[in-house]
Amino acid sequence: NPRPPTPSIPDAMVDTRALLLERYPEGSPPWTARVSARLDAFAYHVARGVREAYVSSGFARDAACIFAALFAVACFENFRIKASDEENNTAATKSAAVRDPSHGVFYALFELVSAFGNVGLSLGSLRHPDRDVAFSHDLKVGSLLVLGVVMIGARTRSLPRRVDASLAYPDLSAQDVLRFPV
Repeated sequence: NPRPPTPSIPDAMVDTRALLLERYPEGSPPWTARVSARLDAFAYHVARGVREAYVSSGFARDAACIFAALFAVACFENFRIKASDEENNTAATKSAAVRDPSHGVFYALFELVSAFGNVGLSLGSLRHPDRDVAFSHDLKVGSLLVLGVVMIGARTRSLPRRVDASLAYPDLSAQDVLRFPV
């Protein structure tokens, strides 16, 4: 009796013990085969979880929002990846209070992600490290507006799907709204 064809299932979805018993029916599978099968299964399930999170949770939209906001803040603040040699020789940059300008991009990203999550964390001021002020103290007005838009947008991004039933828009026809039928 020929075996009926089995559907093509990735090996990573099958229990690794059953898979190894099928591949090595005579005895114990080699250590490398056991480790390899388990690593393949682990990699498959991690990739599947990341793929599902990417598709179902709006990850791409959120990442694009943060990137666009970081780009806008970098434009407003005129961030540079590396300071020029002329700027490094000025007296202002030799002081201990002013740090490398490339830190500003990381600080801005941290501030934006914190705003996106409505967390309220900050790494502190780059211009005034001796004072207890947030990095947003260093930002210009345009960057602060971007930060505010990110905070409000992130806070309300899931409202249409999860809004309270009392606030949801009901499906009403004209006859339901008007006192007298049309």
